[in-house]
Amino acid sequence: MADFDINFGPWISYGAGGKEKGEELTMRQKMEELKTMSWSPFNGFDAANVFIFCMAYAFAKGRKPNESAGKGGTMPASAFKRDMRDFMKAVAIAHTKDLNVITDPNKVVKICEGFASASFLEVYNKIKDREPTISAEMILDSFLQEIESTRK
Repeated sequence: MADFDINFGPWISYGAGGKEKGEELTMRQKMEELKTMSWSPFNGFDAANVFIFCMAYAFAKGRKPNESAGKGGTMPASAFKRDMRDFMKAVAIAHTKDLNVITDPNKVVKICEGFASASFLEVYNKIKDREPTISAEMILDSFLQEIESTRK
């Protein structure tokens, strides 16, 4: 079987940026909290994992990609494992309904950045503001249940 992977080289913009209106923390600080705080289900994971989760969540919820996402790369393509890149390509194909989109890594990245950006603050706030009795695993389950209930 042939090994198929496009030249996936663009830097991915995510987890950077200033404060949103009325927010105390910058996007970078929020990303850092999700990766390092004990209350986060992403504690110990990379920003790429948070990115993929937020991208998938927004896509599954039927959100539109945030068109203003993607200002200056913050993560190298090497931060994304092959299966993550394949998942990103699948989202880009489903979004554009065009298989040829995967031949343009910049377009794939822009689409995926848009989806991740469309749900990052919601994901962060739901995790950060949950009831203390809800475990990190339970909060991830609640995201999955929410997606499943919208599909029925």
